[in-house]
Amino acid sequence: RSPFKTPPATIALSDLNSRSERWRECALVASEFAADVIHTHLLNRDDHQCLRQAGAPMLATIHNARAGWQAGTEQFSSLDVDLLVACSQAVERDLRLAHIDVPTRTVWNGIPLAEFQVSAADRREARRRLVAHHHLPEESILIAALANPRPQKRLERLPGILRLTEQRLQSAGCIRPLHLLLAGEPSHKNAGAAESMAVIQQQITHW
Repeated sequence: RSPFKTPPATIALSDLNSRSERWRECALVASEFAADVIHTHLLNRDDHQCLRQAGAPMLATIHNARAGWQAGTEQFSSLDVDLLVACSQAVERDLRLAHIDVPTRTVWNGIPLAEFQVSAADRREARRRLVAHHHLPEESILIAALANPRPQKRLERLPGILRLTEQRLQSAGCIRPLHLLLAGEPSHKNAGAAESMAVIQQQITHW
């Protein structure tokens, strides 16, 4: 995938040789900047311990269910991070069941619906164009899954879910065909992403 354009004031650390070296440099930058808080995403416990050298309070967002946690997450303590923020109630439940001795909360991802308000006519037209683009029957029911393919996303379950959904609709008298649209490109640097795509493709082939 093409990388996003680097935002202004970004500090690039990719030229440093080791992961620990990068995080120590990041801690130094945060300390010199006098950061009020350090907010981390998808870092392991060793990374957090390096960042602790900055001396600022640390908040870690946990994005995945337990199977997709970074190394050492279950061993987190207040020495590593001050607050764990789960991306969903299910993830928060996993954190609590792991008995991690760090305060844990769920962050509610608010969506400003007003920014996405469109008329019924515009929605029908957008649907018509989408159906035509994929050469699908006009009466199709479309289900879209937008995700970065990785094992923890469990996208390989969707074809089976689609099949069961179609069967239930048919038993209720709805004979409209169902179609699943998968939108998301895997990272070519992530072996798990490639494996996930292979499994998804296998499920689709055996549909």
